Amino acid sequence: IVSTNYNPIRIYPNPVNDQLFIEGLEKGNTEILLFNMYGQLVMEQNIISGGNVKMNISSQASGIYKILITNNERNTTFTLIIE
Repeated sequence: IVSTNYNPIRIYPNPVNDQLFIEGLEKGNTEILLFNMYGQLVMEQNIISGGNVKMNISSQASGIYKILITNNERNTTFTLIIE
């Protein structure tokens, strides 16, 4: 039996200024990719432990971004507004 009950991944605050928090990551390999509105990869972070993550995004310009989180081969995408 394969369980499909995943904890939801959450990001906050959104809109964000400098620190982005990500909650609900399962233990294992996690890749966090941040793309600008042109689809260009502007930030990447790899994590092995699960739980909660804090990302410093203060170096990014204001605008709308997509964040792709791959956690144990499960992809979750969010739209992120950086102020």
